[in-house]
This record gives sequence, structure tokens and C-alpha cells, in this order.
Amino acid sequence: MKKMKVSLILCCILLISSVAYAYTPSENLDGLDSIYQELREQIIEDYSEIYALDNFSYDYSVREEDGIKYIDINIHTDMTLTRPASDSPFIQGLHDALANETIEDNKIAIQKEIDFYTENIEMYYNKPHSSTFTYTIAINETQDVGLTKSDNNYELFYRNDTSEEIILISVDDLAEVENESLARQNGYNAAQTIVNQVQAESNSIQPFASFTYNRIAARDWANNNATSASEFPSANVPGTDCANFVSKALNAGGIPEDKSGKWYRASTWGGWPGDNWFRTGYYNNGGVVPYMTGKGYFYKETNESKVFAGSIMNWTATSHVALVTYGDTVKIMYAQHGAVNNKDNVYRDANGVYVSNVNFYMPSTSIMN
Repeated sequence: MKKMKVSLILCCILLISSVAYAYTPSENLDGLDSIYQELREQIIEDYSEIYALDNFSYDYSVREEDGIKYIDINIHTDMTLTRPASDSPFIQGLHDALANETIEDNKIAIQKEIDFYTENIEMYYNKPHSSTFTYTIAINETQDVGLTKSDNNYELFYRNDTSEEIILISVDDLAEVENESLARQNGYNAAQTIVNQVQAESNSIQPFASFTYNRIAARDWANNNATSASEFPSANVPGTDCANFVSKALNAGGIPEDKSGKWYRASTWGGWPGDNWFRTGYYNNGGVVPYMTGKGYFYKETNESKVFAGSIMNWTATSHVALVTYGDTVKIMYAQHGAVNNKDNVYRDANGVYVSNVNFYMPSTSIMN
């Protein structure tokens, strides 16, 4: 393992660089349970208006880098969406736009969008989903001391375990779970986007792909294989197979391999696949994201309320991708092959005054129809 380094990004995001990441054996730490209880109560406070939270548990591991001890703690809980689609600010924003629309074709398109997202929310409504919140405790002193607020000897971060780096966001800088007025505006904006698409399509012939992408099948494959062993493209290629994992999920959803486009899996386990299959696109040498967007199969979506299962999640500060496995207009979860192969990870972003470290790419109508 290469030596990890810590750097500060925009005063709130830390990147701990590493080619590989391995958990060390757990050890007993005085005060850890009280920190877990603190984080548990914060999760409940943040989410309880929209979700029921049950069956909490946690696990942790300890590592030390550059004289700093880090405790990586994963908090697991069953989250059940308890707010019906009709009470969703995003859906209400769509209805606002529908009420203001006068052109019949536009009204039909907006209603289809309402029906789609209502059905998407109802898929999760009153159904528990296992969810994992990933945190890191940075201890200011490496010697064995109790972790207490009064001593101010630790800092709390939300953690992303990516392929190349561990990204830490101060818990004080996390964005709120939902801004209702913004979510409602997001719904209204989504309707306007649909109207613009209707107008564009009326002036041109829109090509459709020869296949249909089943986003739920892609999600199921990702969830079922998230904890499986990583397949390295070659012994000469460092890192994990995050893009390989996402490519396999997209292929399971129906996107066909493309030999000429260099998006194809290795013929044997650990063999060499197409460049666009096992790369993310971060280093501008090909990758699954530029391939999918270049083909018109996926497009970048800045309205996070719209993001649903089967979308691609792409980190901007490091070479890493994951597959979105849950999106109900509020909460986004993802599965990945990274420093740790896992699923059920809850996405938490930094506060809006900071640059987001994640982009989302959603399937276009050309492959969804």
C-alpha cells in the first residue's frame, strides 16, 4: 500500500490518497459508543420527517497515517420512506408546472413525468431499505485516550471509499437532507426541461437505440454483485475495478457490448477488456462515462431530485464511478467496487457553497423507450 496523504479541499473536503485500502483489525476504544450514539441521533434528526429508521448497528476499523489515527465507522439502519408521493415537494413542483401549462402536448409530457416519478416513489413507499452511513473519526492524538467532546480530541467526517482516495467531508459542512422550496423548484424545472425536449423533438426526428435499457435489472445486478471479488483488468493496471463493475451492471441492464467502440468485457477473468469498459474517463484516455455520453445513451443531470436507480455516479476529484441503486427524489444510494466493495451507501453531499465532488449521469429517452 502506498503511503496515504491528507489534503484540505475548499476547507471541508479531505482526500486521503491511496492505491489500495484495507481495514485493520478492530480494537476497543473508550468513547466510541458515545460517538456512535451521537451520529445515530444526528441521522434520526436529519431523516425522521421523511423516513422511519430501525435496526441500527455499526462496525468500525482503525488505521493510522502520518501520525493521525482514523476510526472508520459504518452505521447501518433500515430506512423506510413514510412520505407518500403526493406530499413530495418535487412532485408538487411538477404539478405547479402542469397547472401553468397551456399547450396540450406539453401537458401530456409533464403528466407522463409526474406518473413516472410517482411510480418511482411508490416503489419505495413503506418498504424498508438497508442503508449504510459511512463516517470517519480523526483523532488528534494517536495515543490510547478516551474520545470525549469536552477534550475536543477528535473530528467527525462523512466518508467516501473510492478507488484511489478516501474522501472526507466535515459533518459540519454536509448539505441538509432536503430543502423543500428548492425541491419544489427542482420539480418545476424538471417540467420545463421536458417541455423543451418536446419542442426540440417536434422540429427533428429523434433516433432511438436498437435496445432497451432496464435500469432495475442494472440495479439488481449491482446490488447482487457489490460485495463480490474485484476483477483486475491486468496485473499491470493498479487500482480497483470500479468502472468494470459499472460496465457489467449497465450491460446486465441491456446495453450491448461494442467491440469497435472499445466497450466490451474481458474474454477471461482478469484479462484485458476494452479501454472504455474498465476506465472511468477521469484521465481523458477513454472510459465508461465518456463512452455512454458520447453514444447519447446517458446525459449529465444536475437536478439531483431526478436521479433514480440505474444512473451512473461519477466522482470529479478522483477516478471513480458507481451505480445508483436508489433514488426517491430525496435520498440517493449507490453500489460500488472501490477501496471497499459494498452496497447500500447513502450519498451525502457537501453544503451548496462548495463544489460538489460527484456528477450524475442518467439514461436518455433513446434507450429507456
